[in-house]
Amino acid sequence: MKNSKINEYRENLAKTFLSVLEEKQLDWKKGWTAEKPQNAETGYKYRGINFMYLKLIARARGYEDNRWASFLQIKKNGWKLQNAKGHGVKVEYWFPYDDEEKKAVTWKELKDVDGRIGEGYSLRATYTTVFNGDLIEGIPEKIKENHKEVDQEQLIEKIAEGMQVPIYNDGQDQAYYIPAKDEIHLPEKDSFFNSYAYNATALHELAHATGHEKRLNREMKGHFGTPEYAYEELVAEMTSCFLSADLQVEQTQEHIDNHKAYVQSWIQMIEDKPENLVKAIAQAEKASQYMDEMAEREKDKAIEKAEERTMEVDESCIESKNPIEKRKEVMKETPVQDFLQALKMKDTNKMSNILKREELEIGNAVFTTNESAVKSQEVQFGDKYNRVVARFYSTYEPLQVLEPEKPIVSNISAIVYQNDVPVAVGNVGGKEAISLKEAKENYEEVKETWERLTDQKGITWDKDLQKAMQDTINKARAMQKGQELER
Repeated sequence: MKNSKINEYRENLAKTFLSVLEEKQLDWKKGWTAEKPQNAETGYKYRGINFMYLKLIARARGYEDNRWASFLQIKKNGWKLQNAKGHGVKVEYWFPYDDEEKKAVTWKELKDVDGRIGEGYSLRATYTTVFNGDLIEGIPEKIKENHKEVDQEQLIEKIAEGMQVPIYNDGQDQAYYIPAKDEIHLPEKDSFFNSYAYNATALHELAHATGHEKRLNREMKGHFGTPEYAYEELVAEMTSCFLSADLQVEQTQEHIDNHKAYVQSWIQMIEDKPENLVKAIAQAEKASQYMDEMAEREKDKAIEKAEERTMEVDESCIESKNPIEKRKEVMKETPVQDFLQALKMKDTNKMSNILKREELEIGNAVFTTNESAVKSQEVQFGDKYNRVVARFYSTYEPLQVLEPEKPIVSNISAIVYQNDVPVAVGNVGGKEAISLKEAKENYEEVKETWERLTDQKGITWDKDLQKAMQDTINKARAMQKGQELER
């Protein structure tokens, strides 16, 4: 595929986005809670650039059907196009290409031989024209999807907890994320017009938090008024677009008004370099997928989704020959693959053994506010593209109330990345409790397991500080006992 076609596609995408943006301002985000664009024949949901492009086209042209089909699919099913001249939309598919055999392969074939992009394989793009269901005569009546009811507040809380990002309702009339402190500040909930407005704002700030260096590590050094700052705002807005259909978080007028200041910066940025939009979409999809994983919503579908990156391509049109099988015999399983298989089988013993034998890159521990307990710590092994990231996290706090309102969790989880794409997430081990005494026992047990798995002699801190904190804990316990006696 020549670069000219890729450039043409990106320029058309940018023009469509700019035309909608200039006409609608941030109102282009309204209505994104509707169903995701999908292939009319296969039912597969479009993702990434295709998701964004088809949503924008539907918004601009007033399409109500979320289904799209190619001319061949329309013909095969006995449907007919009506008044469709000039209304076809190109969608982009990327597929692996075997540089040695000079042929295209499927993503499954690439995975079967443990192939890597950049190491004997490259990525190629192809384009297919699709038409909206509103233009197709004879297409079956659309069956309305039954969306699983989502508790927005609970889910946002779960995302924040999974990301280990505290949310403080002390922002008065402002909402913002502080990268240096890795924390979110929002106004009080009752200061928002409704819960949708609050949830949309919280989601936007959580999207910013995905860019922290210990997560997806985006460039976040720009300050208000700079192109870098405006770009990060665009990524956050795009992220909420990818999530909105599932979360049913509608964009409110208040939210739109708060972000109109960035519109002209976005227009200028994209006009100067259309690739900026493509980059923002790619980073936004990564961020939304990361947030889904932190909420453990994609646990069962993670691998399937990773394999469906080119799902709209008819695999029968991709040439596949037997020579690729010859290499399968000499390919060796990697520790990352071993861990992935163990994760899929929920074999915690095997996962533990792999962590114990691998040379781990150990990150700094994050402590509670008063530094009396470990909140989280990450380790990883593998390389930049294929790796396992394991994490210890706990909501246990020695100074918590005697009867916590929700379970206190101590857990060891892991995310597996292949070709720099997260493909699976699951638990290595963990416990939860509703009583403070049991929570303390669980915390100590899971932390001890974590130290053993990562070959750490103990996650410690300054002894003088430790003594001072212990004195504080003892005083708190004495106060708690006094409260019990009063009861």
